[in-house]
Amino acid sequence: MADTTPVIKELQENIQRNADSIDSIQAEMQREFRRAEAANAERFNLMHEALDALMQKKTTTESYHGGLNSGRSSFQVRSVKLDFPRFDGKEVLNWIFKAEQFFEYHNTPDEDRLMISSVHLDQDVVPWFQMIQRSHPFR
Repeated sequence: MADTTPVIKELQENIQRNADSIDSIQAEMQREFRRAEAANAERFNLMHEALDALMQKKTTTESYHGGLNSGRSSFQVRSVKLDFPRFDGKEVLNWIFKAEQFFEYHNTPDEDRLMISSVHLDQDVVPWFQMIQRSHPFR
């Protein structure tokens, strides 16, 4: 019968090398997990800061426009009817300014601004807008 001691010793050494490799891989995975966890924590902090800034901006905008008329101001906020400006292709900068003021006053969402603007186009601007919409839709 052959001596199996060297074979058993070699198997034990292989098992030990495999166990060491597994420990090394596990340690590296834990380091990677900690790095990813730290990166995610940083991203969440940035998201919270951005969200806080947006909420602060919203609060500031609401108070600027007399949001809910909290009674803090010494003047009375009246409901003002603002008509959206019509555009006939002339005085572009003036129209853009007035449109932006309208959107700001009414807190118009970005996704609604194009539709509101498009129904207030006049004269030669209407066919131009229709052509652009057909060839390269904005949405």
